[in-house]
Amino acid sequence: RILDFIVNHQQNNKNTPLTEKMIENELKKYLEFENRLSSTKNIDEKKKLLDDELFKIIDKSIEREKEFQKRFHIYKERKELFDKARIKDELERLLEKV
Repeated sequence: RILDFIVNHQQNNKNTPLTEKMIENELKKYLEFENRLSSTKNIDEKKKLLDDELFKIIDKSIEREKEFQKRFHIYKERKELFDKARIKDELERLLEKV
C-alpha cells in the first residue's frame, strides 16, 4: 500500500515533491487500519473494514482511470489537430509546386 502510494504520487503529482511527512502520514493511516482490523474480534466487522478499504482502493482506481481518459482524450484531440495542420501544409506545398 505504501509503495502504491509512492508510485501513484510520482505519476500523478509531478509538480509536488513527495516528502517524508507524506509517507509518514500514509503509513499512519495504514497502521491505524491494521490496528482496527486486528482489534476487531467480530468477523462481520472485520469483513466490513476490509470491504470499506477495498472500496476506497476501487474509488481511487476509478478516479485515476477517469483522469487518464481525460488526458488521453486531450492528447487525441491535439494529435488530430496536428495531423490536420501537417496535411494542410503538405497540400499547400504540393499546390505551390503545381
